[in-house]
Amino acid sequence: MTKQTKETRTDRQRAPWPYPVALIAAAIAAANPNQPLDRPFTLRNPSPFLVEAEFHRMAAGTAPRTFILPRPCFSEGDSSRVCSEGGGWRYEDSLRARALRVSPLGGYEYRYWGENVHAFELGLITDGRSGPVSFALDARMFSESHELPVHPSFDREAVDEQDETESGSVSYSSYARYRANLSYDWAWGRLSAGRDAAHWGPGMFGNLVFNQGAVPFNQITFTTRLGPITVQSLYGQLAIGSDWETNLSTDERHLYAHRYEWQPATNLLLGVSEQLVLFKQSAPFAFMPIVPLFIAKYSEKERLNNGNIAADLSWRVPGIGSAYTEFLIDDLQSPGSLFSDFWANKWAWLAGVHAIRDLPFAACGAILEYARVEPWVYTHYRENTSQTLNFDQPLGNQDGPNSQSVTAKAYARGKSGWYAGLKARALWKGTGPGSSALDIHPDSIDKKVFLSGDPDAEITAGPSLSWTGKRFTLYLEATLGGVDRVVAGAQARY
Repeated sequence: MTKQTKETRTDRQRAPWPYPVALIAAAIAAANPNQPLDRPFTLRNPSPFLVEAEFHRMAAGTAPRTFILPRPCFSEGDSSRVCSEGGGWRYEDSLRARALRVSPLGGYEYRYWGENVHAFELGLITDGRSGPVSFALDARMFSESHELPVHPSFDREAVDEQDETESGSVSYSSYARYRANLSYDWAWGRLSAGRDAAHWGPGMFGNLVFNQGAVPFNQITFTTRLGPITVQSLYGQLAIGSDWETNLSTDERHLYAHRYEWQPATNLLLGVSEQLVLFKQSAPFAFMPIVPLFIAKYSEKERLNNGNIAADLSWRVPGIGSAYTEFLIDDLQSPGSLFSDFWANKWAWLAGVHAIRDLPFAACGAILEYARVEPWVYTHYRENTSQTLNFDQPLGNQDGPNSQSVTAKAYARGKSGWYAGLKARALWKGTGPGSSALDIHPDSIDKKVFLSGDPDAEITAGPSLSWTGKRFTLYLEATLGGVDRVVAGAQARY
């Protein structure tokens, strides 16, 4: 009897099947749509500055961190909720692991950006899951009345303009926007497809590879976590040129990118991000996270590809804050001459500190960040080919090449739904060759001049105020200095 019992127990210990089943069940239970990014333009979040809140949360505790966004609403490290609960009509079947939420919304926004603009929005936010599958969709239609005959695009994407002579009454613009993702979870990873921007690295404002302020693009990602290591592989389709009525809008610009994170200690995180942009050619194998893109680049046609690689470091002092830095190499002649004035030595650097303090009534913090982007970063040899741009806007630092900035911000997020922030910024932007990501290198120039033209600093400052209730959000943002800008609005969401 004893011997048989021991053998039976040994057989059960060796039986491997309960363990993967349990892991898969856990993955199914945790299937969630990806966390949205902060949106400074259209498709505003009901509660602003979600990335800021998430970085604050990660600095406050000792849980594992990741600087890969968007990502699931439950963090992979400690299952903390980082998406708003929201409202809407709900359906849930816990036995079948199914859920659906539908939330209509409408809003009004006043903007002053050199003219008075009245913008109206109407849309739908929905998300849900069925077993290991989860999805999220934010789709909205917009209409704006303008004073000037030329209507600038507020979010840098396509708009349909109508002037008074055509409409018979008012001058207005109309357009529609969406961001979405559809994900499938396994015990060992997540595959997602959708449309969004990306935000990689520990920086808040000036990230060098992917920045949340970039124009969103269609993308597929695969993310996996192996102990202290997190890996994401991304494939995206980028638009060539901001003029969507020309043939440039139909040309193919393919993006491949990898993000590797390693947390060797509880409060230390090391990251590497790399990009490969191909023009009118594709390399599906580059989506595999084990393919080093900075090496694969040399197997492609030289004048039809572009690439960069960046390394970053973040050190956390739990409950106090974090310090971080990121360094990007876009191109170099040789390692020994990286910091010389030869034009092809293209690099950028970011450094910052994020201090936090949690009070009984609010979560408070302060951020100080410095960014420097050398001339010719994000550019390419030929016009409208492999630039690391989407709609003529950088995927990384939004100031573009030949720029330098210092940004400071203090904020407080109240537990009753209010938010207050004050942001100040100094920006130096060069005017010489290599100052625009659209610049093409002329044969007559061999040297670069950082901040060519000796520009004066553009100093801007302004508050961010908002209040979010169960059904309504009110917000006000102002940027004074340079070109004064004011945005104020109200949003109702069921």
